[in-house]
Amino acid sequence: MGILQGFLDAWLAENEGQIDYIHGDDSLRRLARAEDSIGFLLPDVEKNAFFRSIMLDGVLPRKTFSMGQAREKRYYLEARRIR
Repeated sequence: MGILQGFLDAWLAENEGQIDYIHGDDSLRRLARAEDSIGFLLPDVEKNAFFRSIMLDGVLPRKTFSMGQAREKRYYLEARRIR
C-alpha cells in the first residue's frame, strides 16, 4: 500500500491534478465515475492486524490509519462541528 502512495506523490509532482482520500466504497465509486477521475479501492485492514501490516508492508497511504465505516465517522464529525 505504501507503494501506491509513493506512485501518487510522484505523479502529482509531475502532473496537474488533486488527490482526495475518501472513506466508503459507494462514495469512492461515485466520485471515480466523474470525467478525468480514478479511484483506488484498498482492502480493509483488520484492527488486530494493523501493526503487523505496517511491519510487513511499510508505510500506509495517507488517511488509511482511520478505522471504522465512513457513515460512523460522519456522525462523529457532525457532532464535533455542533460543539
